[in-house]
Amino acid sequence: MLILKNNLSLLFLYVLLISSNRAFSAEQQEAPIVIAIIEVGEPAAYKNVENKPTGYLYDISKAIIDELNIPNSRAALVPLRRVIHGLKHGDYDCSILLTSKSRENDFLQLASIMYKDLVIVSRLDSDFPITGIEDLKGLKVGHLRGAFFLKQENFSFLEHTVKYPVGDSKNGLSMLNAGRIDAFIGTRDFMDKHYSTNLTYSPLSTQESRLQCSKNSKVITPNLVAKLNRIISELHKTNEIFNIIRRYRPFYERNNDGKSH
Repeated sequence: MLILKNNLSLLFLYVLLISSNRAFSAEQQEAPIVIAIIEVGEPAAYKNVENKPTGYLYDISKAIIDELNIPNSRAALVPLRRVIHGLKHGDYDCSILLTSKSRENDFLQLASIMYKDLVIVSRLDSDFPITGIEDLKGLKVGHLRGAFFLKQENFSFLEHTVKYPVGDSKNGLSMLNAGRIDAFIGTRDFMDKHYSTNLTYSPLSTQESRLQCSKNSKVITPNLVAKLNRIISELHKTNEIFNIIRRYRPFYERNNDGKSH
């Protein structure tokens, strides 16, 4: 009887030890993250002819996840409005976004990815020559829904200007070509990719894109933030980010100031 009790005690201790080790391992294991990529269109982030996500922002996000090496982490192509909402509520963990003061308040600002040029696109046959934000006064202007660009405050307060938020740049260009709007604010890389002889554009601003993470995410920790920053720094050092962008934008170059456009 004594032997049986001793054996039961040893069995209980063994089970308790196994359970403790499993619990400890679960705590030590990093949780998977989701990087949401805004589906802004070709060449940055879009679906190819096989309906698969692609583009340089998608591939950069995938490269970060591959280096992170946390099982079940993934990159997801998502409309801009859902990305912003998802980040604020912790449904998505990170995304590559243009920086702004409001986003600095809402999201954790991690390492810089690249710089992007924003432009004002108009038709060559337009009766309204457009060279700057002030020339949009009184016009019908399309812009990406929920997107941020420098000089946005000036744009918001333009009198008698009708503003049309659109879901993606392709829709914005379609509206411009159809004469439904007089101008469209978008990224230069998209305009270069979808260049049309009846369109022209003027520079608006150059803005930094960073990996930005949700302050409400359950998986973003100081250690993970440090790890993500190290990964992005290494991807820059090895020219991985540069080479990814060049696959989609053959004439992409770094400026002498170190900025990439």
